[in-house]
Amino acid sequence: LPISRGTVLESIGCRDWINKKLLGTISRLSPEKGVLDLLFAFSIAINEIDDLKLIIVGGYPEEHEDYYNKAKSFIEEKNLGKHVRVLGYRHDALEILKCMDFYISSSLSEGLPISMLEACAAEIPTIATEITGNKDILRNSVYGVLTESGSPESISEGIVKMALMPKRERAILTRNSLNRIRNHFSIEQ
Repeated sequence: LPISRGTVLESIGCRDWINKKLLGTISRLSPEKGVLDLLFAFSIAINEIDDLKLIIVGGYPEEHEDYYNKAKSFIEEKNLGKHVRVLGYRHDALEILKCMDFYISSSLSEGLPISMLEACAAEIPTIATEITGNKDILRNSVYGVLTESGSPESISEGIVKMALMPKRERAILTRNSLNRIRNHFSIEQ
């Protein structure tokens, strides 16, 4: 049976976020994933969309503990604690993904981003940096919103664009990206 959004949010200590706009990513916290850019972009975006929340699912390798600490410090310095949850590695990442209203990849480099494929397959509108890997999936604006890599301002604009996009337009993007995943990224492909 599918798990409800309320149950999942309660399990991560965010029950009061049930009626908020949830932006999320599944990514390890390491420099090439651009999580600090995402946090900076999010701190800009919430000035325009005050009911936006951010969930980051993923751990960090030992060699990137300093990067993780920088991310936590940024959250504290910008008073984002009420708006951001860094959950670490989770076995229930797929259930959390399915609760997201929007998925984002702020990576600086990628191979084939599996979590983005999962987001598209789950019909979650996707925002991503325009880099190899990400743009191989989203290609252009008919599949999602692409932003400039390494630019918190551009990433913020992409977040705002997606969040303010009419529901009908988002539905077209998700339908297009789901069809793309089925036709070009299936196990058979």
